Amino acid sequence: MLLLVVLAASAYAHGVNVFTWVEGDTVFTTGKFSSGKKAVNSLVEVLDRDGRVLLTGKTDEKGEFSFKMPSTKPAKILLKAGHGHMGEWVLRDEDVAGAEVPESAVKHSGEAVAVNSQSQEALKAEIEAAVNNALDRKLRPVMAVLAELSAPGPSISDIIGGIGYIIGLVGLGAYLNSRKKQK
Repeated sequence: MLLLVVLAASAYAHGVNVFTWVEGDTVFTTGKFSSGKKAVNSLVEVLDRDGRVLLTGKTDEKGEFSFKMPSTKPAKILLKAGHGHMGEWVLRDEDVAGAEVPESAVKHSGEAVAVNSQSQEALKAEIEAAVNNALDRKLRPVMAVLAELSAPGPSISDIIGGIGYIIGLVGLGAYLNSRKKQK
């Protein structure tokens, strides 16, 4: 009977799913439980490679948190939703590689401008940054949908716990029914 209670209790546990992406110089994080409920007012910790906390914050009513890229690039995002529920997202080097957005420095009138190879490289980097920023803005809704789709379904222990809970209720009903017939 105790085993059934333990298995049934695990059916109510939920994990926290974290999804993080970088747009320009801003890092966006969203958190949800495996049930689909948003991780509202959950603590978010941003850690560097050595595990030091760079900054902390809380998710909003949509389960989202965003921040400007700190001077030390983050390596891990922890989302702590209380009662021991915690999820993490590890940022790869390529996720934050282009996080510094160059300032627009090339301005000219309609005159012909002689462009040397150094300014060509600067112009190329500026165009690339502008295209990346535009793509980041346009792809943000797609990233949000992917975050929702990445939430895994129930685990094996959740399924076994649910079955154990049902079997326990059926056994309790049968026991009560047999006691009723004996009277």
